[in-house]
Amino acid sequence: MAKSKKPIYLDKKWKLDDSSGWLHIPHCPHCKRKLGQMVEEQRSEKCPMCGKLLDWGEDGD
Repeated sequence: MAKSKKPIYLDKKWKLDDSSGWLHIPHCPHCKRKLGQMVEEQRSEKCPMCGKLLDWGEDGD
């Protein structure tokens, strides 16, 4: 069975007028595609692009 991996978080800077900050966007460790900003309840067990398992680290490892 395929081993699940944790998503990779990449930072993207945003700026709006005088305000700015950083977004931490999760990416699939297998296909390197953007998973998008998701709340905990919407996180899927599989990548929607490649279908491989993702480990979000909720089981306290």
